[in-house]
Amino acid sequence: MPDAHYPRARVLVLGAGGFIGGHVARLVAGDPGIAEGIFASRLRRAHPPRFAGRGRWTSFNLVEDTALSLRRLLEQVRPDVIVNCVGATAGSPAQLEQLNVVTVVKLLSALAYGRPAHLVHLGSAAEYGPTKEWGPVPESAEVRPASYYGATKLAATELVCEAVESGQVSATVLRVFNAIGAGNPTSTLVGQAVRTLSEARRAASHAVTFGPLDGGRDFIDVRDVARAVLAASRPGYGAGLPTVVNVGRGIPVSSRWVVHRLARIAHFDGEIVEEGQGSPRSGTVSWQWADTTVARAALGWSPRYLLSEALDQAWWANSPARYGRLHLVPTGAIGASTAPMPSRPEVPANVP
Repeated sequence: MPDAHYPRARVLVLGAGGFIGGHVARLVAGDPGIAEGIFASRLRRAHPPRFAGRGRWTSFNLVEDTALSLRRLLEQVRPDVIVNCVGATAGSPAQLEQLNVVTVVKLLSALAYGRPAHLVHLGSAAEYGPTKEWGPVPESAEVRPASYYGATKLAATELVCEAVESGQVSATVLRVFNAIGAGNPTSTLVGQAVRTLSEARRAASHAVTFGPLDGGRDFIDVRDVARAVLAASRPGYGAGLPTVVNVGRGIPVSSRWVVHRLARIAHFDGEIVEEGQGSPRSGTVSWQWADTTVARAALGWSPRYLLSEALDQAWWANSPARYGRLHLVPTGAIGASTAPMPSRPEVPANVP
């Protein structure tokens, strides 16, 4: 199903200065069906990014600014949709709780007592934790987060679901799997790999070291995540439709393949050593990928971009010569395959 347009919607993007938030803001600004995009960032930008489209930037810190300030912001910009991209993937337990949970409490409170607006909140696949069975993870799966990050994201999702069930707010939680692309933070595998390979090239090193790369994840282009946000932002989406929706490609890909593919893009032909411990966010989860049935049926959404394109974007994001190619939608783009998953993690060498 082709992407829909969303007539006269005014969209407020909180956390527009972050990784996913920046991609959402760019897509909102360029969508002809959006009446206006308002992009809120905790950083005071003397020269905010220029997007091809309509939109304006404002300074707002969902962590430090008061709930009263948030209500005043909502009264001022009068959004139809609020996209919450504020959050943290790394930090101390106190920092994770503040950024991933307290901010959501503040936002839900403002929505419950202010002008109605549909909330699109970004959740995380880390909320699921280890799965008991081999197969794609549906939204109905048991949630057993294996990290404090996953626990805080789950707490936020539960708060949103409770607010929806009680009729206080209209909201959608997009449980995003492993988003990759331009601007990946170094707390992620791809962000770490880009930094490590960049440093190795500058130092003319013949080897790089990573933790174990035996596992596999559902990696998805961050631009496809932004498209899912727009799909969940259309007027009336929340009425009678699922609150929690997985956003992934629905295909598990080896972490080892991702790192080696990035090394090829970086023209690094040295040794890739695996030693030490894995990520504290997901080290106990070996393989994980999304069941995307709900996203395809309820949102009319399916991924467009190949992983090779996303990794190319991640590597070349800071290159002025290539920046103009970022965020482009490929002509005749192909959605993800709907073929059944294999019974074991067999990922061919030429996975796109």
